Amino acid sequence: MREYRNGRLLGHAAALMTGLVLMACNRTAPPVATTTAWAPPPDSLIPDDSLGAAIRRGQAILRDTRDSLPAYATSSLNCTSCHLGDGRQVGAAPLIGVVARFPKYLGRAGAVIPIEDRINYCFTRSLAGRRLPNHSREMQDIVAYLAFLSQGLPVGTVPEGLGIPAIPVLQGDSARGHGLYDTTCAACHGATGGGDPAQRAPALWGAASFSIGASMARIERAASFIRHNMPFNA
Repeated sequence: MREYRNGRLLGHAAALMTGLVLMACNRTAPPVATTTAWAPPPDSLIPDDSLGAAIRRGQAILRDTRDSLPAYATSSLNCTSCHLGDGRQVGAAPLIGVVARFPKYLGRAGAVIPIEDRINYCFTRSLAGRRLPNHSREMQDIVAYLAFLSQGLPVGTVPEGLGIPAIPVLQGDSARGHGLYDTTCAACHGATGGGDPAQRAPALWGAASFSIGASMARIERAASFIRHNMPFNA
């Protein structure tokens, strides 16, 4: 009787293992997101209703973050200091399609986070400020604007030009960089890097600039951004 039971158990185990192997062999690869050229909608398509009012408020916050939210954005930067063209400019960390990628797992956070938390990483790191409450009207206005930028974008597609194009990592020359800064950057950002509010040029270092946790604090990211987007009025 015992041998019969053992035989049945071994038979079930073998059948189970066979099934698992077949499932693994027949498992299809996860879908790969397609990259597509995509133009965000123009401001003329913002609706003339309550949603449109929220979208416009969100856009205004991105343009003038420090003036709009002085208790939360305490540096000299605005969101559009890095996300150029109101978050539309290719190669300058555009915000097109960003809402479609959240919630998502973020390795730096070690958790699955909603879009509001990702926005707050910008507030606390790139803007060197404080967290904006996730359920505040201002946060919802920002999300409304980001959703507008993604309007009509098919799910599963990745717009071309996201992020900041990478450049080869080289050994920097601070002496040569100083000369280039004086001739190319100081006209807007000032001789000491303190920025110029009249030109909407933020501080590049110091207490009024981004924190050490910001992407711009990484030499390779800052170099890529400068290479592809500066001088601003060139």
